[in-house]
Amino acid sequence: MKKQYPQATYQFVEVNPSNRIDFLKLEKIDMECGSTTNTATRRNEVNFSTPFYYASIVALKLKSNPITSIADVDENSKVIYTEKTTTEQALAGASRVFENKSTRNVYQRVIGKTYDQSFDLLTSGAGDFFAADDILLFSLKEKSKNPENYVFLKDKFSIEPYGIMTRKSDSWLTTIVDKTIIGMMRNGEFNELYDKWFMKPISPSNKALNIPMSRLLKDNVRMPSNIVGN
Repeated sequence: MKKQYPQATYQFVEVNPSNRIDFLKLEKIDMECGSTTNTATRRNEVNFSTPFYYASIVALKLKSNPITSIADVDENSKVIYTEKTTTEQALAGASRVFENKSTRNVYQRVIGKTYDQSFDLLTSGAGDFFAADDILLFSLKEKSKNPENYVFLKDKFSIEPYGIMTRKSDSWLTTIVDKTIIGMMRNGEFNELYDKWFMKPISPSNKALNIPMSRLLKDNVRMPSNIVGN
């Protein structure tokens, strides 16, 4: 957008899952570009751009923990997730499939206010595993002091389409954001940026995440749309 609108000024404001929508509605920020999933509930409050990433909710555990799947979870298990994210709903759906009972008492909840805090809870042994979007967990694992101490469960709980949020009253800004993203998808710049950040070494570890573009994202790059499932 800076290339298209060089006269515009930008200020970065840090948000977290607990305050990102409130900050937008209170006009403390004008758009939010992070790991926010486009859901039907959120669309009642904000606008979303065309998806720029499709995450999967997965779970990370300490290698020493015996749990291998959500099928191993019972009422004594402690599951870590970050508040005001879509993870709890995804876990509830997965628990119903595997446990065939109400999720209300299936596991004990250990809730962090931020993703970093949730990861610290996992590292300290406060829970059996930390469930969150795959790209966030990959990043937290790789930048940790001992990434070899963590492994992923085999389960994937849901698909999470990320979009840039703008206010309902700022449809003009949503249009500009969409025009910019779709333009990058069509001229090849989007693929170049994806390759830079997901397939090549990045700081501070100088390691590559090695996360190939998903089929869903490839399809959206080929035929951009902001229509997502609920």
